[in-house]
Amino acid sequence: MSALGASELAALREGLTRANPGFTDRELDEAVRAILRQHEDPEEHDRSLIAERLCWSPDERLRALQSFLTFVDEARASRIP
Repeated sequence: MSALGASELAALREGLTRANPGFTDRELDEAVRAILRQHEDPEEHDRSLIAERLCWSPDERLRALQSFLTFVDEARASRIP
């Protein structure tokens, strides 16, 4: 399914877990699949992400946004000047 190797997939899962330790297994799997789709076909990812997010509850959307903001904050903090 993916052009990424096993070690790259493991690193991806680890990074996502570190960015949001509150991810459930389902959310982690969905995030990995979304990233893989984007890696393989950026345009497909955009279409599928829109469809996927429309199915989410408002609470799920809020949690996803909070996770993204946590990820951005951690990325900014780890940047070496």
